[in-house]
Amino acid sequence: MAVQPSRIVFICTKDGATFDFSAPLLVGLRRHDTGIQLTVVMCALSAAQVFRGDRFYPHLLRRHGIAVVDGLAALPWPWRLCAPLVRPLLRRSRRDGHRSPTRWRRALSRLERFLNARARYADLLPGLQPQAVLLDHRAGGTGYGREAHAAWLLAAKVPTYLLPHAANHGGPEDFAPFPHGNDPLPSWAHYWMPFIADAHWRMCTDRREAFRYVGYPGLDSGWLKGFPKGRRQPDRPLRILVLLRAFLPPGRKVVAASDPAYHSEAYLLEYEELRAILRQVSDAIATAAPDAEIVFKPHPSTDFVAFAAEAAAAGIRRWSLTGAPIYPLLSQTDVVVSLYSTILLVPAAVGVPTLLVHNRTMDYVAQWPALRDVYRGLQFYVADPDRDLSRLMSRILVAIGEGDRWLAEACRADREHIRTFFPDGATARCVDAVLAGTPAVSATALSASPYADPGPSEGADDETARLLGAS
Repeated sequence: MAVQPSRIVFICTKDGATFDFSAPLLVGLRRHDTGIQLTVVMCALSAAQVFRGDRFYPHLLRRHGIAVVDGLAALPWPWRLCAPLVRPLLRRSRRDGHRSPTRWRRALSRLERFLNARARYADLLPGLQPQAVLLDHRAGGTGYGREAHAAWLLAAKVPTYLLPHAANHGGPEDFAPFPHGNDPLPSWAHYWMPFIADAHWRMCTDRREAFRYVGYPGLDSGWLKGFPKGRRQPDRPLRILVLLRAFLPPGRKVVAASDPAYHSEAYLLEYEELRAILRQVSDAIATAAPDAEIVFKPHPSTDFVAFAAEAAAAGIRRWSLTGAPIYPLLSQTDVVVSLYSTILLVPAAVGVPTLLVHNRTMDYVAQWPALRDVYRGLQFYVADPDRDLSRLMSRILVAIGEGDRWLAEACRADREHIRTFFPDGATARCVDAVLAGTPAVSATALSASPYADPGPSEGADDETARLLGAS
């Protein structure tokens, strides 16, 4: 029988989006056993750079007694004395550009490089001595300390759970090998799959037993109950949340679809595409709700400074920009307008009317029938935004004001549609996997969905029934 780990570390390797998966899991671990030592290790000099200065996840982690360690905490004496002075300064994401760099900013960048070179990232995991590691698993990335952490994992061979950063990937066999060493999936690593039709194990058949379908904790009903949609307040303007993709700089084009690199670039907007969607949103709002407040939430890898310049030029009267997670925004949002993004599933799952605007990325996603049906099957899919975005938005806003039953039924249909692809109980499955070392769960045991992949392990019906009954 597996021994329950008492020290667990989560390694965030890139950006804060991964906490949409890991935060419900960490909270679930804490609630299961208050005695577990839980620590988040950030691959950044300052955690605030990853969270873009937002306090939602830092407060959540602190409230549940989950420690956060970053590069400033890994500075040796006497450089550690600089941490309290430098930390408030390092709030801007390192992805954000500067249209007019100042001497102060250049000086701060030099200070950051100086301190980062002295941070002892290699000492973090040996000092924590984790008995299980949750790893934000990306095939690429430039986070500080990644190589040092990987070297320790390769040597210590501690059970390591490779966490997805989103609710689904680009294809059923979109397998990302362990990016360090020579083994695509070391014997001590466990590969977690979030989407019911995932079949990543087909790309690594000699380690079939290491793959586990878990689902997406950020869509669990128990987690979402803490972030209900807000009620329309007649004394405030309508608030529309706009979710966007990262974009390329002017003059840079996405590679051709025949290029192997298109798999990663398909999700990026060209500069002209960004301007086109901003124009579509601007025109729709001017027609449907000219007094509405617009909150832009770009992809975490976006240069917010460059985006703000484009948003300002789009002609929208009242707008703001946020790097906050989706969850605290739900109670303040009346309507969501989004390009393809897995995070749009969250507002749709709690009943916020969510319009998915078609663009080139959806053509790429739709090549996988399961994903095509997830996203195009939503009630407010806008196939022709130039023709239909204003019309559909106007109808939704009128229904919000009048309490139209049509809108309530459409939102309920979206919630049920999403649950078909994301069965409840993901957090329980993840917690059970880490603490009890249970075998892989077949996706077919969780849902009658025709998209469920048989998975690498059958005969898990009893375990699954128990987990679903407790969730």
